[in-house]
Amino acid sequence: MTTLSLNQDKTIVLSRGVTHVRKLAALRPRKVSTIAEVQKSLQEANEPSLWISFEGALTNELLRSVRWPSKSLGHALLLHRANLASMTALQRCFGRVAFSADGGFLADEELCEVLMSPRRGDLLIGGFADDASHTVTLWRGNLDSITVPYSAFPKSGDGTAPDFSQFAVTDCGQTVQFGDYEASTDSILYENDPDYRRTIKKNRIVADSSPGGAIRRLRLQRQLRRSDFSPLTEKTIARIERGESEKIQPKTLAILAEKLGVSPDELGTF
Repeated sequence: MTTLSLNQDKTIVLSRGVTHVRKLAALRPRKVSTIAEVQKSLQEANEPSLWISFEGALTNELLRSVRWPSKSLGHALLLHRANLASMTALQRCFGRVAFSADGGFLADEELCEVLMSPRRGDLLIGGFADDASHTVTLWRGNLDSITVPYSAFPKSGDGTAPDFSQFAVTDCGQTVQFGDYEASTDSILYENDPDYRRTIKKNRIVADSSPGGAIRRLRLQRQLRRSDFSPLTEKTIARIERGESEKIQPKTLAILAEKLGVSPDELGTF
């Protein structure tokens, strides 16, 4: 997984007020609120710089002050409503640009905690749901993004369905909420990021690493019973999960993969 290198002496906060800066104090941010301060910060910025903007007007002033073609200014986190027309210009200036259609980020104190975490790439800082494409885009603490379909959030065991109009990231980046529906960051990344899945699997000391164990974990994540794999019998599924089948036949693998919603080649990665 990609690591965002944060130089705490290069955190720049675009805000006319002092509240946000105070709540992000652990990052030792430089407060920028005037045109002159924007221009000075541009001269000193480099790749490790992290720009956190709370105000669209100051973000616009930053772009107007850039000398094109721009050098790399670091990375940008826009905590105001994003101007999509400016996104291409921002992406030319910054290595990564995290944004939201309308809010959707952690509160300042929790945001600061995630950005300071050595495992920030495994936590979330915000995101947004898009009804047009039926996708949810999530921003990780290293400013990488991951986009997953609405279908990745099935009804919970008690029948609670996600309300995608009520999106929030909570619990210091460990939980995503859609109204009363909750999904853990770990489960989202495990399901949708092969690199994260491989890392978790590699670091799992005690867990069963056999193909049968991978199939069992995936079955449980999908909330399926052994009886849900017809024409395969429950006894067959149990034998496979216990590792009692020396070699799983291709036809059997195909049935398992179809029921579990993955390709046969992916079965062993879970």
